[in-house]
Amino acid sequence: MRIILKISLLLLCLNLSQAFGQQHQSTSDQSHDTREEGEGSHFHRNHLAFFSGVTSELEAEKTHFTLGADYVNRPFSTKHWGIGVFGEAIMASHTEWLLGITCNYYFEENIWLRTGPGIEMVKVEGGHGDHDSETHKEFLYRIGLGYDFDVAGFTMAPSLDVDFVGGESFLVLGLNIGKGF
Repeated sequence: MRIILKISLLLLCLNLSQAFGQQHQSTSDQSHDTREEGEGSHFHRNHLAFFSGVTSELEAEKTHFTLGADYVNRPFSTKHWGIGVFGEAIMASHTEWLLGITCNYYFEENIWLRTGPGIEMVKVEGGHGDHDSETHKEFLYRIGLGYDFDVAGFTMAPSLDVDFVGGESFLVLGLNIGKGF
């Protein structure tokens, strides 16, 4: 049942973004074309950012410091769609590692929505040293949004993500600092 809910949310987000994109495509494409050729261009096909923030376990009411990075490539000619990858380390009682891929949609030049699957990995120590440790893996699904601010040639983007992992929900809030190229 949860997987059906996640797929439905993904399809809803994609349909809403397509409807919004079609409504504003001609105006947006014209403004992107002039910016791309002018001196104040903000569009880059590649973007690399580093993340610092917190991850909150909503059910357990715990919050943990989180560090990460993400990379987005916008290969499509509409400039609205991108494909991304992310990695994060959550500093909980055991360090939790997240890796995933996202489909990103840019509503306007600075507003973005991302969604996609990933994996959470936690190394669980056994009682008898390193030989008894094992890595526990769980599927995760992420939905998030953010807003890019241009500051001295870099981007600063507050972001809010919701991760669904093993029947639990996690809120990820922080700041991405990156560079387009």
